[in-house]
Amino acid sequence: MATSWMEKLRKALPWIGVVFLQLVNVGNTIITKAALSEGMHFSMLSCFRNIIASITLLPIVFIQRHSLPNKTMGIFLQILALGVLEPGLDQNFLYAGSKQTPASFLSCMVGVRPALTFIASWIFSLEAVRFNQSTRQN
Repeated sequence: MATSWMEKLRKALPWIGVVFLQLVNVGNTIITKAALSEGMHFSMLSCFRNIIASITLLPIVFIQRHSLPNKTMGIFLQILALGVLEPGLDQNFLYAGSKQTPASFLSCMVGVRPALTFIASWIFSLEAVRFNQSTRQN
């Protein structure tokens, strides 16, 4: 029996999402490089980027309110710390470095970030790596 086009679309949706995410990443890199080349200060670019992201993501909180976990003071403080540190450190350092490098290098460094995060979590024992054990996902 032939699968319907909806089933094919459902199977292709993760691939479409990945391609869309990469296109957004490339567009963001090009816009960032153009804005910094025109003389915009990287702190202001980071501020504008976070304002746009907050406005874009705010409706999701109201749509998925019933599935949010209970918030404790510890979770609130972790969210607050990440909200203060991430834009200040990550984006400002990224934008400061992008003034000196081409956009392609910036895009490559953004792509390497998950691997560097994994290596750092392995160094700090947040991830366990077993070289002598073979596991597979089906």
